[in-house]
Amino acid sequence: DEDEEEEEEEGEEEEEEEEEEEEIQAVVFNPPRDDSKFTFVIHNDSVFSVKSHPIQSNIVASGGGDDCAYVWDLASGTAIHKLSGHKDSVSVLGFSSDGAYLATGALDATVKVWELQTGKELATYEGLGESVEWLKWHPKGNVLVAGDGEGSIWLWNPAMGTSQVFSGHAGAVLCGCFPADGRLICSGGEDGTVRIWSPKTNAAVHNFSNNLHQDAVLCIKSSPTFPLLLTGSADNTSALINLETKKIVGKLSAHTAPVETVAFSPSFPVAITGSLDSKIHIWDLNTLQIRNSCAHNDAVIKVEYIPNQPLFVSCSVDCSVRVWDVRSANCVAEFYGHRNTILDLDVSADGRAIITGSDDKTCRIFATGIA
Repeated sequence: DEDEEEEEEEGEEEEEEEEEEEEIQAVVFNPPRDDSKFTFVIHNDSVFSVKSHPIQSNIVASGGGDDCAYVWDLASGTAIHKLSGHKDSVSVLGFSSDGAYLATGALDATVKVWELQTGKELATYEGLGESVEWLKWHPKGNVLVAGDGEGSIWLWNPAMGTSQVFSGHAGAVLCGCFPADGRLICSGGEDGTVRIWSPKTNAAVHNFSNNLHQDAVLCIKSSPTFPLLLTGSADNTSALINLETKKIVGKLSAHTAPVETVAFSPSFPVAITGSLDSKIHIWDLNTLQIRNSCAHNDAVIKVEYIPNQPLFVSCSVDCSVRVWDVRSANCVAEFYGHRNTILDLDVSADGRAIITGSDDKTCRIFATGIA
């Protein structure tokens, strides 16, 4: 009996030590202050992905290492739905363009579609290779595309119950998007290639391989106003591609570490690249030269525009969120609160709130100050 008691005590001590270790891992930075308007603490592991609703600015979704996604109200800070069913970390998620559905992708290599109003699971898509690397909804309809860890791109129409698979990448398809008109799918891979696909013909339209990138393509964005595509690569460069001519417009080379995040300005002829070298460069699309630069104190994870403003937001391994003026590269606001790396950020549809997810297991809301 005494042996059993000792074993139980040892087991309890080990559990307590593990919990303490987890807590220590979750906190690696003591912020100088907490600027957040609200902290969402319901996840019990790292928060990998956050998304703001495209129409209702108070609705947010988050996905984490606890295998769950949540839909919550940033005004009240309450969870509206807990979405469980994945068997591994929910690494990516996104709302449909009409805001009626939420898709979640996980490291268990499944994608689930949920009805936002009820929180009901409508579909589960299996068969993807290894993991779900990214997912995007069509800009005009309820069609969903995702890239997997084994070189395939999957397209689903949940209402019709149809699916298509595009294969060609060697290795994981790390990023992808629909251009603004929604007629094509663009993807970037671990193999360093960018491929353009036609859902109509179920075939590759173009393959950019030679002279594009010497290493994995980490991020890809299409311009909201021009037929342009921007990539970011582990070879420290970005490439600008014309989708109409299928030509490489130019290479953007200035970073000294992988380009982790890219963005187009909706209102100025500029592109933005953010890198693990801690720098953000603002590029002139006409000259392909750097207009301005700014920087964090550590690797840049994500850049995102604030709607209808000459401003963009960035987050970093330095645990800060910064707001920059795209015209001058001046930092107009700096927010602290997170106690570990910020892994994702998004901006609400009305531009008033910045939503972040972190390794510290929390989501935070920062007010942009825009009326």
